[in-house]
Amino acid sequence: MDWPRSTYLAGIAGVALGLGGTLVYRSASSGRGDETLIRLAIALEGLTAQLNSLQESLGRIEELINERDHDRHGVDDADASAPVDRFQLRAPSTTSNFATMSSAVQSDAFDTAEEDHVDSTDDEDDDPDSFPSFLDRVDSLHSRKDDLSTSQREIFNLVTAKFNEVPNDCQLLWRYGRVYKNLSDLAGAAGEKDEQKELIYSGLGHAKRAVDLDEQCWQAHQWYAILLGLTGPFESTQNRVSNGIVFKKHVDRAIELNSSDYSLFHLLGQYNYAVASLTWVERNAAKMLYGEVPTSTYEESLKNFMSAEQLNTTPWTANRLMVAKCHYGLSRYSECRQWLEDAQDLPVVSDEDHKSQTEIASLLTKV
Repeated sequence: MDWPRSTYLAGIAGVALGLGGTLVYRSASSGRGDETLIRLAIALEGLTAQLNSLQESLGRIEELINERDHDRHGVDDADASAPVDRFQLRAPSTTSNFATMSSAVQSDAFDTAEEDHVDSTDDEDDDPDSFPSFLDRVDSLHSRKDDLSTSQREIFNLVTAKFNEVPNDCQLLWRYGRVYKNLSDLAGAAGEKDEQKELIYSGLGHAKRAVDLDEQCWQAHQWYAILLGLTGPFESTQNRVSNGIVFKKHVDRAIELNSSDYSLFHLLGQYNYAVASLTWVERNAAKMLYGEVPTSTYEESLKNFMSAEQLNTTPWTANRLMVAKCHYGLSRYSECRQWLEDAQDLPVVSDEDHKSQTEIASLLTKV
């Protein structure tokens, strides 16, 4: 019977640690002097730190193995080969209870980007009953930040009613995905995890349908990628790896279609940063279990966050924090501190800002 890989790696760690201890003992007993002993002790201390880091990763590797085995035996072949395509377009739930979300406030960093409205004639815009005017009304409600629960429920009701009339319009469908995403944020803030999950997958189905209807629509790709990214906590590691590749594909396509939207570059930077942050152990374990793993660097991540910084006309705390984290990953500590201090000076106006400021304060203690 094969040993679990985590047990095998733990054995290697134990042998290495034992070997280090033996070297120190032999140095001391041979009478070669304190200097040699000190050098070896320092080397052992560094080795021990590395082994401790390795040991912390063993539990995560065990989880990867268990999830892989679960995926092989507990998921049918169609789902395992195409984890994204199994999410079908679902009719809006009539039993969803949004009343519990009334006091929750969730900032959406990507909602601050400019929305492209549907091209229309002046006559159509002047008609309050026209479809373009309807979309303008939805976008206007979406931009409200004073009462998110009320505005998002109103958008949901409006879009649901229109969806029953116009079920196959890309511009309506990606907005449907967007409102589902915003409602999922409110559900999550209220502790309604099951409701949050249902809303995310419903929104994902609508966004996917939008992409299928109009591959040239950058917002459809954007919101499909965002919603796909939000499924991570509810998916197996294997599906998260697969979905990560799909996520990047759609963000890249959205940028091809619209290279002036700063939020798209922030999304791509987040992807680059997550991949670049994988440890050697995590990367090789994932490669062993699931095949090829995407690669990226902190430099690539920094480039995209800087593009977002240049395109955005309003200072964005979360983006500046990520610029600082890239510099930290590149061991550029003075640049890291400068960006952290710049971000720390920005006003705090959202829940996302509060979370960013907490992380900024923590990272400042390390530089």
